Amino acid sequence: MTTESSGPIVLVDEERDPHGFVKPAVLDGPNKTLLEINRLNGDPENDVPPMSDATVASIFKNAYKAINMFASPEHQKDHNLSKILAIGRVQSGKTGFFISAMSLAFDNGYRIAVLVGGTKDPLREQNFDRVSQEFKNNDNVVVLNLYYSDVSDIESYLEKGKNVVLVVLKNPSKSKNLGALLDIAEYFKEVPTLIIDDEGDEFSPGAPKSKSGENRTHSYLSKIVYTPRTCTFLSVTATPQANLLISTPDPLSPDYCVLVEPGNGYIGGIDFHDTMKNAHVQIVDDSSDFKTSIPKSFESALRYFIICCCIKIAKGDTGDFSMLVNPSSLTIVHADIVRKIINKIDQITALLTPENPAFPDEIATMETEYAHYMKVNPDSDVSFDEAIEYLSAVINRLSTYEFNATSGGKADQIRAKEEKDKKYKIYVGGSMLGRGLTIKRLIVTYIYNDSKKSAIDTLYQRARWLGYKSSYFDVCKIYLTFELQQKFIDIVESEIDMWNSISSFLYTKINLKQWPRLFTLNNDKLMLTRTTVAHTIRIERMNPGYTYDKTIWLTQEQRSSNRALADSYRNSHPEGFEHSFSSSEAQVGFIIQTTITEFYKNFISSYIYPRGAVLGPNVFSKIYEQVQKGDLPDEITIIYMRYKRGEYRGSVNGDRGIQELPQGYDAGTGYSGDRNLEGYSNQMHVQIHMVYTHESQSISEAFPMLALNNPISPKMIQLVTGDNIYESI
Repeated sequence: MTTESSGPIVLVDEERDPHGFVKPAVLDGPNKTLLEINRLNGDPENDVPPMSDATVASIFKNAYKAINMFASPEHQKDHNLSKILAIGRVQSGKTGFFISAMSLAFDNGYRIAVLVGGTKDPLREQNFDRVSQEFKNNDNVVVLNLYYSDVSDIESYLEKGKNVVLVVLKNPSKSKNLGALLDIAEYFKEVPTLIIDDEGDEFSPGAPKSKSGENRTHSYLSKIVYTPRTCTFLSVTATPQANLLISTPDPLSPDYCVLVEPGNGYIGGIDFHDTMKNAHVQIVDDSSDFKTSIPKSFESALRYFIICCCIKIAKGDTGDFSMLVNPSSLTIVHADIVRKIINKIDQITALLTPENPAFPDEIATMETEYAHYMKVNPDSDVSFDEAIEYLSAVINRLSTYEFNATSGGKADQIRAKEEKDKKYKIYVGGSMLGRGLTIKRLIVTYIYNDSKKSAIDTLYQRARWLGYKSSYFDVCKIYLTFELQQKFIDIVESEIDMWNSISSFLYTKINLKQWPRLFTLNNDKLMLTRTTVAHTIRIERMNPGYTYDKTIWLTQEQRSSNRALADSYRNSHPEGFEHSFSSSEAQVGFIIQTTITEFYKNFISSYIYPRGAVLGPNVFSKIYEQVQKGDLPDEITIIYMRYKRGEYRGSVNGDRGIQELPQGYDAGTGYSGDRNLEGYSNQMHVQIHMVYTHESQSISEAFPMLALNNPISPKMIQLVTGDNIYESI
């Protein structure tokens, strides 16, 4: 049971509060208020723009959900621990979320907040700088780098009434980092402590293991979170597969979950990875590498980056822009690639001198890249002549950096920060340019580094091109291989399914251990997470969830044939019955309970599929084969949707497709929507929609279109093997 106040949902049912949550939570305390003011004002000296009221409110809205599951410092228990998994989108503002959670924790009795700020120094330093900036106007909070601090420093600040933030590297050394944190947790075990594990899926859940067979990071964190008498462990990640797939009795298995919703202006995976023909993606050849020379596809990407920087200046945007080159995880090749890129920029610079005989050819090449921009943005008001006026301004402020753990890479990281006059930066690196690290205003990415089989969480963390980019999405572009794009498309599908599944679960339940571990994974070259965390059984499922066609590429004769088939099939089932799905007279369906075998033989085998159909013959033949093998029960429901009236759907592409097929939720009539059809959403069914594409037409001129609802059944669950135990599967 929940009750809704003017702010977040507040838990009131004791059965859902076994760990003694903070309640009622203080949502407008001094630390939250100061953080809010800081964000509204911005920090011009450090190039931090002010946030809008709506943006600030959106960030705190997510934090409000979390504070209601924090362990209460006032709860009379020997040990009160709450473990929360916070899932956000890649580059969606999770840092702002957990800093907000810190401020609310301090307003609700917590005195120490520990930020385990990543496994690499750049991310740890980025986190330290961000937290310090966010609390800079708050005299009640002191931010310390644990590497340079000890018990006496912390104790001194606590005695002065300060709240303490400790930033620590996720490194299991005994004398520093997590080893030192364990000693501090023991010393201050009576002090209410919030522990935030940024990139909480990396190393923390189980693996990789050391030579001794122990995952020391997991071991340290397990001991640390169970040491304070009152502790909240907030694990934050965009790729939670490992956190969800560890055994539920595991010490770090989460009890609760918060979905950190992105704010307005967020550009996510679906914006780049919906189809193979996304306009913001350029497929490059698998052999495009830098071994012998600069690949032609990279030359195109480089010129596109340059001309787009010019276009943005012409539009009045004089801010910084970045390009990411991720060619290999091997640091040994990065320095050589940087040299090649610098040489290529020098060549382009020389060619852009009007006195150079090749000047017209180089300008023509630039115009080709401008044309690529215009193809995506045909309404742009910047002409090519206006854009190239700024070529010299861009190239003179363009610089390339090696970004890795080598001495040269570390030197370049410092140089990149110090070179304020270089507004257009190209970063070359591997794993260090992923996982939490924010690349300022990244617009062009060139990536072909891949492995034969990739873990979803590891690969998706490399998607640094996602984020709040709506103001410059017009110039964003990714250059990657066909196989990588296909992997990202399938990852996005898996992410959407997982997010929706957890969201639906949290609507009625709170104990995350009861969430069934179900994942969509429609690519043999992907795995959910590293195998040392969890081994999964893969069970094939055709077109999971609710899928439908939008193509109607058929001749009139073929449409008429399908219509006759649909009418004949319905008339051959006198046992079928009408059912009203809402108070609207339009939402009357005709329902037939039958077998997959019967439907396949008497309908599907004669149905003419539109060209390019998603629900093509392979889908239904595969389902039919699974029935014959005994992998699926031989039962299905056929529902003729709105069969008395039909449904108008606007056509596109010369009447070869429709804009959309399913009808959504209607609060006025109580209709649950085609995707979540009341009474039938949890069982396999086929919807037959009678569609006409001109408003002047009627039901007599309609033709059938199909939608398939294929929900997850117990036999389709990807169960985790080994020592994994789930409470409710």
